[in-house]
Amino acid sequence: LVIDSNTRSSCKTVARNRLRQLGKNLKLSPTRLFKKVDSVLRGPLISELNGLTEGLSQKRVLLVPSNPSRERVVHQGQYWIKNELIHKTQFGQDPEYPTQSSHVIDRLRSQPGDLPVSIFPPNSNLTSTGILVGEATTLSDLDMWVKELNENTLAAGAADFFQAWLQLHAPPKCTPGVDPLSLNISERVLLVSGSASTTSSRTIESWKQKGIPVLRIPTSLFESENSSDLLIRTWMQTVIKSFQLKSRVVVNIGHPLKRSGNLKKHLRFHLAELTSRVLSNYSLDHLWVEGGSTASTLIRHLRWNQFEVLGNLSPGVVTLRQFKKELPLITLKPGSYTWPDIFCV
Repeated sequence: LVIDSNTRSSCKTVARNRLRQLGKNLKLSPTRLFKKVDSVLRGPLISELNGLTEGLSQKRVLLVPSNPSRERVVHQGQYWIKNELIHKTQFGQDPEYPTQSSHVIDRLRSQPGDLPVSIFPPNSNLTSTGILVGEATTLSDLDMWVKELNENTLAAGAADFFQAWLQLHAPPKCTPGVDPLSLNISERVLLVSGSASTTSSRTIESWKQKGIPVLRIPTSLFESENSSDLLIRTWMQTVIKSFQLKSRVVVNIGHPLKRSGNLKKHLRFHLAELTSRVLSNYSLDHLWVEGGSTASTLIRHLRWNQFEVLGNLSPGVVTLRQFKKELPLITLKPGSYTWPDIFCV
């Protein structure tokens, strides 16, 4: 069971209260629960973890945010991406949570009443309480940290640590990959991008140069927190007309983002409303959605609540199908990851 708390863009108080209530409702032993976090520690993470432990009546969290498979590691107290300090990468310019320091402790500052935060290198003697951040540079380090978990410790971390946790607690059945050849070049694909990452911007520009229509949010909508029926309808009509020329169309924000989380939230809503209207007026085979928060907003807006997992196109890029409904499929991807080449075949 996967529960989307939808708190990464929330204030600390809302995040803490929501996770506290979630912990109370779940009534699970920590050995049956994993708190997935953003691998680069964006969002009100400390408030989430404190709220969840309060709801579960726990006092100890083992947090391992490293993703060695993607060269994202914590070493000597600092976060590195491909041998570069994180504040020097594209995450230093994130419009919602700019990384101004590569020191992990700066990203996880606690407040009075919070569990204390400490960082430990591999093979350390851990304290009995607090939020314990485990450093890791290899997948073997993650296997070592998993063995430190017990019934009094909540596991939290990024995808690689979750995989190691699953191997220990519930070895997964073989998940089939999606055959790229099954994604027919003629299928009608709408790609919805809410990501502001450099990776995303470069990819979308390359698609545009190859002739794929890229239809950004109209300027008037971008500058307004309020939706406009006329602007959304006109945007939708432009998208549908574009499908008469190409089988694949991109909609994105397409404007420089100020560091305003509230504005970004409304932009995601505009993308979700557009997508909903396109689906109501045109038959699509596939939605590709870029950005976790964008995907969350879109799926909530569409009221899609149950899915079958079809498999992975590439690491971190997963294709789903609505339960008992053939089309459209939906493929989700984190904003900073790259799309498989199949999109531009």
